[in-house]
Amino acid sequence: MRVSICFLGILSWLGLGLSGWAQRPAAAPGLNNAVRELNQALVRAQPRPWRLNRRQTREYSSAAPALERNLQQAAPALLLKYQHQPENLAAAFRLYRDLQAVAQVADRVARLAGRHSRRPSARKLLRADADLRAGLSALGDSIQKLALRQQAELTRLQTLAARPRPPRRLVIHNANQPARKPH
Repeated sequence: MRVSICFLGILSWLGLGLSGWAQRPAAAPGLNNAVRELNQALVRAQPRPWRLNRRQTREYSSAAPALERNLQQAAPALLLKYQHQPENLAAAFRLYRDLQAVAQVADRVARLAGRHSRRPSARKLLRADADLRAGLSALGDSIQKLALRQQAELTRLQTLAARPRPPRRLVIHNANQPARKPH
């Protein structure tokens, strides 16, 4: 407890305060749900009754396993890294780029399902794709706000560093001077 109070005192003395920590971005909780829902919808999707032609069947057969693998392995690890460090722009961009690629493939698969089937599994796949797109949009907004906050903080620190400092007060202790007599 004393250490944290001391740390906060040092930060305020340096002029840093809590401005950076008080405005931490949300860790995009909607993305977790969207990724989970899309994965579940993809696993439950049965393309056989969708009346697909051979080209569409090949397209689905090549896209679905890669999408499942990405949703089950890569996306959760990137989401976890982003949740632990939401102020890390590199982690946020990596997550955004990966989920953008997932969304493009999921969009193709969901359009195939929506065009050729009226089953609940196809509708669920379309809903999950829309939720992922909404989560990506929120993540993009969050990244933009984070970049603006970091730029403002950098500008503030640069102006602080550019300010002229008052001259130091020099105290000289003359060791050759006779010792003072106590009163």
